[in-house]
Amino acid sequence: KGSLKFCLAGAGRFTMTATLAALLVACGGGGGGSSSSPDSSTTQTPGSSDQVQGGANAGVVPGGGASSNDDGANLGGGLPPAQEALKPVAGQIVGYISYDMVPATAAKGLNYAATQSMPARGVVVDAVDATGVVASAVTDAKGLYALAVPTGRQVQLRVQARIKSSDGRWDVAVRDNTSSGYPTAAPVYAMTSSAQIMPAAGMVLDLNAASGWTGSSYGDVRAAAPFAVLDQAYTSMRYVDDALAAAGQVLSTFPTLNIYWSSNNRSAVGSYAQGDIGTSSWTNAQSGVAEGLYILGKESLDSDEYDTSILIHEWMHYFENKLSRSDSPGGNHALGDKLDMRVAWSEGLASAMSSAMRGNASFIDTLGARQGQSSTFSVDTQPVVSDRGFFSERSVQYAVYQLSRLQGGAAAVLQTLLAEQKNTPAATSIFSFAAGLAPRMAAGITDTVFSDIGLPSASTLDAWGGSVSYVTSFASGIPVVDQLLSGIATAPVCVSNQYGSYNKLDRNRPIRLEVPAAGKWRLVATGTAALARVDLYRTGVWQPPVNEVALAPVLENTYQLQAGTYVAMLTDASMYNGTAKPQLHSCFGVRWEKVS
Repeated sequence: KGSLKFCLAGAGRFTMTATLAALLVACGGGGGGSSSSPDSSTTQTPGSSDQVQGGANAGVVPGGGASSNDDGANLGGGLPPAQEALKPVAGQIVGYISYDMVPATAAKGLNYAATQSMPARGVVVDAVDATGVVASAVTDAKGLYALAVPTGRQVQLRVQARIKSSDGRWDVAVRDNTSSGYPTAAPVYAMTSSAQIMPAAGMVLDLNAASGWTGSSYGDVRAAAPFAVLDQAYTSMRYVDDALAAAGQVLSTFPTLNIYWSSNNRSAVGSYAQGDIGTSSWTNAQSGVAEGLYILGKESLDSDEYDTSILIHEWMHYFENKLSRSDSPGGNHALGDKLDMRVAWSEGLASAMSSAMRGNASFIDTLGARQGQSSTFSVDTQPVVSDRGFFSERSVQYAVYQLSRLQGGAAAVLQTLLAEQKNTPAATSIFSFAAGLAPRMAAGITDTVFSDIGLPSASTLDAWGGSVSYVTSFASGIPVVDQLLSGIATAPVCVSNQYGSYNKLDRNRPIRLEVPAAGKWRLVATGTAALARVDLYRTGVWQPPVNEVALAPVLENTYQLQAGTYVAMLTDASMYNGTAKPQLHSCFGVRWEKVS
């Protein structure tokens, strides 16, 4: 388990560093985890460091400079210079919790030589003994904590990769999806100190979660990774709170969030329990998969624990799904793609707010051997003419980022997401956002931003994009959304797979449908040869048909509906099931009628 090493630091004072470091351990089941003591079956291995200060026989201990043990393992630098005055307090263990942060560069991936110790903010800190938790606290915004512990008690300090606010509004935990407890009881990561006897004079005990990088690979436990991931959630929630507070608004709570990270998580499709998560993403609950953020961690392939732009981008998908609304069908996307407007909105929003929350327009994804490669772009770059429009992820991210940086813009963007965007009868897009934002910001300012991405003035934009038309593969000057109050559509409703798979532009055609009176309503779609597929939504919620008759080339869906506005997403059934030929263009006659 290592040994203690005492180093003479000057007359009347000494520093004690422990080569027995903390490790990642399981500390609770699913749901919100627990405060139970670490799993006794877990083997302790070096992965982070603790620096013990104070005690009955100790003098003043210097902070600052880094130290190393004989093996060259990083033991951290103790308290940062601003906290050097921290003194032991009778009856308390106090200290500083930190983690190694490896900066991502735009040119050559992660820069391990520039690793810095950063405060672990808002994390749960427990003093534990053989009976369980003796005392518990959370660190402040500087990473400092204080625990009241009885004199003479032998305890270990356990720091969970979990942030909880004192008012109960936050509860975010980083868990291991490749553990045996997944998906219902995946353990929370934690680091634990060596055992300490509580002196009467009190004690200062600092813990640093080390990266585990040896210079050529991760040769040690990657203790810092869960805390690096977690701290970006803290940054995001503080940004939201501060921006809304400036506008006199308080968000009542952030829904509980589990973030799943593992050094086994890789960009392969398969079992989440084996780490085959595809990519870093927000994932809704499904069979065998728990709801939450899933973050890549596979060394020398693609690991995202230090890619702050990626982490907050994915956090925004959580925010959008749990506090606002996302109608996006998800799927693969790349800058320059012509996307389904729901996808363009969701992905562009997430990248824009990631940059706004970090105060940095650069978006960096590191990958490859030794994490030495970078993929980067800037959300502050105006898209080229061919990439301007409601279908462009780059256009959305540019516009939202510019708006968020204006005076009062951050609050206006967030308030729109929490209100109008959440409740729009239309499908979520740049249009529904713009319509909700318009009363909150001066028209002259927003008009300039929307003009930069090829859209008309905000005053002319409604949630349906009614003032916008575009050129597509099968027609020119078509509206963004077809509208059908009742009866037969005056023009065919057409779809195309020219731009790619199910989440690309024109692959699904939105139709606005009005239900003036509750009852049974029927949608009939007749193709010249193809069979249609239709999904009906009300404020983003799927409406199941009570009867469906699909006999090519006619589809008849009957629904029991309340009065209101609905959106039908129509596509070619062969496109939906993946059997369509490339460059297919299908048109349908559509009828919307009340049955009873």
